[in-house]
Amino acid sequence: MEKKNVSGLLIAAKVLMLISTIVYGFALFPLCWMLPMTISYYKKLKNGEKISVGFKVCTLIFVNIIAGILMFCDTSQMDKAPQNPPEVHQNKTTL
Repeated sequence: MEKKNVSGLLIAAKVLMLISTIVYGFALFPLCWMLPMTISYYKKLKNGEKISVGFKVCTLIFVNIIAGILMFCDTSQMDKAPQNPPEVHQNKTTL
């Protein structure tokens, strides 16, 4: 099994999301979106998937401000560009 390299920022964000979910566990309404977001984040890190900007914004607003900021600061996600980007064809017209 291949070990995935996960940056320290993403691990810190993961821990902060877990702590926030546990702290707000007494209130059922916030827990309804914090728990699924935390589980989804854990799965994405485990599978090495890219974390979308929308997910980062939702984490920033609804789960934990510091965890969301750490997700935005991480640059390791920028390396996960598509392997075969679409070709750009330029129209060449001759007069």
